[in-house]
Amino acid sequence: MSSELMNQPAQLAFTDIGVLSRTGWQPANDLTFDEWREIARTWSAVDSGINWWVGDWLNYGEMKYGEAYKEAMNLTGWEYQRLANAKYVSGKVEFSSREENLSWRHHAVVAPLAAAEQEKWLAVAEVEMLSKRELRKAIKAEQRAIEIPVLPSPVNLVCGDAREMVAQMPSGTKLLFSDPPYGMDWQSNRRTVKDKPDKIANDGDLNTALDLLDFVLGAAYDKLADDAFVCLWCDWKNYAAFKSAVEANRLSVRSVIVWNKPNHGTGDLEGAPAPKHEWIIFAVKGNPKLTGQRFDNLLDGSEFLPGEHTTRKPIDIARGIIDNTTLPGEIVCDPFMGVGSSLAPAVASGRQVWGCEISEEWHAEAVVNMQSGAKEFCE
Repeated sequence: MSSELMNQPAQLAFTDIGVLSRTGWQPANDLTFDEWREIARTWSAVDSGINWWVGDWLNYGEMKYGEAYKEAMNLTGWEYQRLANAKYVSGKVEFSSREENLSWRHHAVVAPLAAAEQEKWLAVAEVEMLSKRELRKAIKAEQRAIEIPVLPSPVNLVCGDAREMVAQMPSGTKLLFSDPPYGMDWQSNRRTVKDKPDKIANDGDLNTALDLLDFVLGAAYDKLADDAFVCLWCDWKNYAAFKSAVEANRLSVRSVIVWNKPNHGTGDLEGAPAPKHEWIIFAVKGNPKLTGQRFDNLLDGSEFLPGEHTTRKPIDIARGIIDNTTLPGEIVCDPFMGVGSSLAPAVASGRQVWGCEISEEWHAEAVVNMQSGAKEFCE
């Protein structure tokens, strides 16, 4: 726990409801039934409003004092991405447009839209009592009717939030191959001499990661070819949750690919075996067929792109999957591309690629890696 949090009062006393602490609640006196019910209403308002409050507070702090994330993390105890999500939605949805009868997550769905579109869809969601998923589905249905997607060039890499950029993903994508945030707040503990690289964006907690994955898969579904493959890196700890998110977006899980890593991780040093594998969820839309030979689902992988990205994935595994699920000229996409581990082999083998990365640093590295891949293909 941060020193800032430790210095906060351990208890907050309220005359009407009693004493709240970080470990519980104690009534101040003998409550009537109506008073007991009112406490729940108060707490419900806090739960519903906290993301808005923190988001508005963080935007104010950034406007007045500059970059405020580090200070905000110390003061609130929130992980970076939870703060970033709250700030993003509060910054995108004007105060006057917010609907009290809808959840914060409804507003997160419409946040990437223009102000007029936000108001329109929030009104629709309230009148028709749409769930978050139903709202997203309705928005995508309308967008499909007006979009004319194109792939401007064989290699198209964008820098930005995948929630906003996925609308640019080209139609007819044959393979979506990505390493989305796991919700593990991961950072290597092996690095001792050099400073540790920055943590992965959107990786603060599992619910945040699942919301992001759910949004992107939902928006990407209609961009996929009628028969397409979807391969998503994951960890055994979050496999069940990721599988549910994949299936909730009309995709079918056919298998799991296991990467036998060249080195083991740390994990529980005294109570569990050393972790030496990661998984890939192998899913499909429609009924695609392998374009190459059938391959094993236990794969060694030891070739990596250069650089300091914290969760690099092996390009030799990516190369094998790409070669056996797509043909030259077909489209491979990665909405969380990092430095391009899933796309560089695609470029090198003559596929068209589209990728998105939120980090400017990793996006710049991916551009360099794509240039190297293109050169390899030309040679």
